Amino acid sequence: MKSTKQTLLIVIAALAFTFTSCIKTDDYIDWKVMNDEWFTANLESKESYPFEWTIDVLKTPVIQDEFKITESGVKYKRLRKGNPTEKKPNLSSYIYATYEGKLIDGTKFDSGTEKYLGQTYGFVSGFQEIILKMTIGDIYEIYIPYTCGYGKEKAYKVPPYSTLIFRIELTDVLQ
Repeated sequence: MKSTKQTLLIVIAALAFTFTSCIKTDDYIDWKVMNDEWFTANLESKESYPFEWTIDVLKTPVIQDEFKITESGVKYKRLRKGNPTEKKPNLSSYIYATYEGKLIDGTKFDSGTEKYLGQTYGFVSGFQEIILKMTIGDIYEIYIPYTCGYGKEKAYKVPPYSTLIFRIELTDVLQ
């Protein structure tokens, strides 16, 4: 009788463990769905998302390029053209920029004025891809899907699955 009870308890414990280990929870699944839907809905839009930005694009010459989409899915447009004779970054360049990063709900997660950002190769792939297109003085608006950002990982103030939205002015490049 005693061994039957022990066996029954072991079986129940094993079943309980099996069923709880099969339950897959992701605290950020709703955030992922919301980001996926937002990015898809805004992918074809020709308008900027209506955030208040602190980076001034009213300096001359102001241009309004159309949004473009890279093969990886990063959406971007140039808001101001810098001097095409200025330096252009490569993967090993050290970058200085004035920038602001936001999430789709408008939460600012990072910003800096003429701040040293590091070497280009160290950025998330979507940010890196656009930085390599810029010259000093360019201002770009960038929409990075989570697959080209931090992915499924939380990073600092950025939840997993987050679309990253940047306005960035490239201020200096050191080779």
